[in-house]
Amino acid sequence: MMITTQFFVVISLPLPLFRLYVFIVASAGFTVCLVLARQHHRQKESPGYVTFGLGLVSLLFLIVAFLQMSGQADRALRVLDAFFVTLGFALGAWLVMQLVRGALNWVVHTSRFQNISVFQKHGSSIAARVALLFDFFIVWLFVLTVLLNWQVFSTPAEAIKGVLSWGFTMGSQRVTIGLLLAAIAILYGSVVVSSTVQALLLEEVFPKRNIEPGVGLSISRLTQYGLLSVGFLLALATLGISLTNLTILGGALGVGIGFGLQAIVNNFASGLILLFERPIRVHDYIVVGDLFAEIKSIGLRSTVVRTFDGSEIVIPNSDSSQIK
Repeated sequence: MMITTQFFVVISLPLPLFRLYVFIVASAGFTVCLVLARQHHRQKESPGYVTFGLGLVSLLFLIVAFLQMSGQADRALRVLDAFFVTLGFALGAWLVMQLVRGALNWVVHTSRFQNISVFQKHGSSIAARVALLFDFFIVWLFVLTVLLNWQVFSTPAEAIKGVLSWGFTMGSQRVTIGLLLAAIAILYGSVVVSSTVQALLLEEVFPKRNIEPGVGLSISRLTQYGLLSVGFLLALATLGISLTNLTILGGALGVGIGFGLQAIVNNFASGLILLFERPIRVHDYIVVGDLFAEIKSIGLRSTVVRTFDGSEIVIPNSDSSQIK
């Protein structure tokens, strides 16, 4: 439709015929998108964003038809052209996302990374997490191009500055979209990095150093939580939240947490004791009540054991005194 529209513009199709063509295209587009939106709405397994997108496009076609009927032919054509270009950008962004995901999967599955055991076991998961970062960047570029296409901003620099400066004031602190995006990126990056480092330590570094599984698990868990804490503090600093205020708030909440979440705090403290003192270790055989079991993992809040019949039992760390 975009090529046909531009072709009619180049050959200078008579205005009455061109207006009739635009009206027919808008009416047909409105009808088709509305019918498809209803069909997807009736299909419960269909994603909700598909129905919403089709409804939005049908509304846009309706606006084009209304502008054409009201005699605003130039404005109707500009809206229709902007929609076609936006659709092209959306298709291009989707194709780039697929290419990036394919490239990342190729890197982790067919390159030298396969010599590393963690990439052999978790290559797909790592590629998917990294791809989300690229998807975020691609969507950001798509939003900027759409705003420029619809003439919300006149230049790319103005669009970037304008979008990033949108926000709200909370007390004396101004929170903008740019700060929120940066904080989210830092948090997500810390999650990806901490998980990857934990997997590398457990599956690549510690086995080659002949470190006991329990010791390796403790070190890797503490490393992961340390990286997550650093990422959380960096995200707060990015938002401009003072760590002094955070300390005061934490002290105020600590009293309430101490009374209202005693069980969770007790399990957490017991988990730290188990990880540091290591009275029990992974792969130890223990007795829980009348059951014999093997310890599969020790977390900060609970310990998972597997009985000899194959069932798994989650034991709160505060109940570790029952383990023999």
